[in-house]
Amino acid sequence: MRQSQFTLAMKFPFLLLVLSSIFAGSCYAGQRYADAGLVLKVDRARHIVIVSCDSISNVMKAMVMPLAVRDPKSLDGLQPGMRIEFTIVAGKETSYAEAIRIRPYESMENDPSAARRLIRARGSISGRICCPAAT
Repeated sequence: MRQSQFTLAMKFPFLLLVLSSIFAGSCYAGQRYADAGLVLKVDRARHIVIVSCDSISNVMKAMVMPLAVRDPKSLDGLQPGMRIEFTIVAGKETSYAEAIRIRPYESMENDPSAARRLIRARGSISGRICCPAAT
């Protein structure tokens, strides 16, 4: 077994224990929390997705955690690097993710055409055109 696989295998039980303890003290059986995160790894054989999860207000801080899934089909189409939304179902003994949805790509630039106009305006002020005209 490679070192990284061994490290992950050693951390997995600990992460499940941490996840269980976080939810055990703050919820009742079957409590649901909406969350989102970045997929780091998909383990289809073990029905687990490892996600860098966003924080859940008053419940947990943002963290990387393995999320079990009950329906293996919910892992279909998931790949590392994808942003997802999901529901964490936390019970007294177990927790799992359900209703996993892939978030569509969102550009970090609000209005690309406005950015091109600004670049052209700056170029014309300095006496040169730096971008071709938008069509």
